[in-house]
Amino acid sequence: MISVEICTAAVINIASDAIYMKIAQNDENDEIKEIESLESPVNIGKEVFTDGKISYENVENICAILKNYRKKITEYGIKDVITIATTALREAQNSRFVAEQIKSRTKFDIEILDDTEEKTIIYKEMIRFIEKNPKYKSSNIIMSYIGTGSLGIAYFSQGNILFNHNIKVGTLKLAEILGELNTTTNSYYKIVQEYLSSFVVTLNNSFRNEKIDYFIAAGREIRFLSKIINSEETDISLDDFNKFLNDIKNKTINQITLTHKIPSERSEILLASMGIYSMLLKISGVENIGILKTGLMDALLFNDIYSEKANENSELFVENIVKSAYILGEKYHFDTEHAVNTEKYALKIFSEIQNVHKLSGRDRLLLRISAILHDVGKFINLKSHSFHSYNVIRASDLPGLNIRDIEIISNVARLHSKSVININEDALRLLTNKERIKIAKILAILRLADALDRSHSGKVKDIRTHLSSGNIVLDILSEDDLTLEQWTFNKKSEFFEEVFGMKISMKKTLE
Repeated sequence: MISVEICTAAVINIASDAIYMKIAQNDENDEIKEIESLESPVNIGKEVFTDGKISYENVENICAILKNYRKKITEYGIKDVITIATTALREAQNSRFVAEQIKSRTKFDIEILDDTEEKTIIYKEMIRFIEKNPKYKSSNIIMSYIGTGSLGIAYFSQGNILFNHNIKVGTLKLAEILGELNTTTNSYYKIVQEYLSSFVVTLNNSFRNEKIDYFIAAGREIRFLSKIINSEETDISLDDFNKFLNDIKNKTINQITLTHKIPSERSEILLASMGIYSMLLKISGVENIGILKTGLMDALLFNDIYSEKANENSELFVENIVKSAYILGEKYHFDTEHAVNTEKYALKIFSEIQNVHKLSGRDRLLLRISAILHDVGKFINLKSHSFHSYNVIRASDLPGLNIRDIEIISNVARLHSKSVININEDALRLLTNKERIKIAKILAILRLADALDRSHSGKVKDIRTHLSSGNIVLDILSEDDLTLEQWTFNKKSEFFEEVFGMKISMKKTLE
């Protein structure tokens, strides 16, 4: 029998309602085995959603809890701990100060996940769950992750997330928004439904023409709800859901707490979460909610313990991102052929001059998405289409791309057709110098790729490079007249030379 080396890892999550820690190890089934779990209540979510900041007192509480967790981590001999924060710290006006104070006092370096990063981690875990379960093979699935501050909804079909929505309304945030009404009316659930109705039209339009086989939910609230309704089942039937909803929807918080023997803070957000699930059940039209038993922390533990598998999953997820970009483009009736050609040429140039640009694999993805979506704004208006592309991309939800990624891609699209480019312009002042240099490099490559398809007819069959007197020459394999492409390339190559300090030219070849 082959012995397996034991790997132990820990994750800490500074969430809206508590600070959680999980410690886990690998097991014989290539899954994680939880060996200890800790939970310490800290109501920073309420504080942030009402006052906008985390108080000094709560910073003290957080630090005290983390110091106790440190002792437990030391007992297990764990050196590197993943420490994250989600909605509450993310949305606090003083988040940077708080994170720095925590690091100074506890030595925990907190990664504040933006909303898209949090959703991406969960979606990857949900896809892993779906692919392991024959029941879901070749199915069309609504995947939903309901957190305390936001709601993520994705449509998964044929191995890809085809589109998704991020809505800034989670269980705790919704409860806080409508908190005053919680004690002044017995029709609180009806008010929750009315508040959510503004999202129903948009979601119904998104799923109107889609066939939906299953609805799978993830998050702490759905796991809590499943324990109340039917203990440890893997799904909640529509009948059981509606029976429980009818039982509680006209009750007060105190009545729910007493009747179902659950903590009052849980009762407070229960009606809010039931309202969200009810909305999604109606939109999906299915007969039950499938439950992902693992959560954000489990996904992070799996990624840490099984890093090679996690990297493989991440590479596969890249195609989800690319597919979503094309779907977004189709929504705005973009020139699909031009997007395909520009992407192909950009990736070819990227590969051929890797020793020059020294960009990363992640940057390659950003170049791909930029190439696909750079002209998406033409549907809105041909005049200033680059500016409209910028706005479309910034306003879109692309799974797997965080806020900084979107900022880079949208600015590449905005600048791609400008005759004069200044990466120190006011519009880029909030980006770091490293990010601005990255934009410039991606932009320089994209502009050349765009030039090679200036006629939108795919004349270029292949691209190879060679050096001549220290300068880069692109050998363009084509049987067509490239006069227009050559003229455009010569104009666009000036920025490339400025960015990389090397001249670049193109030369037509037939072989």
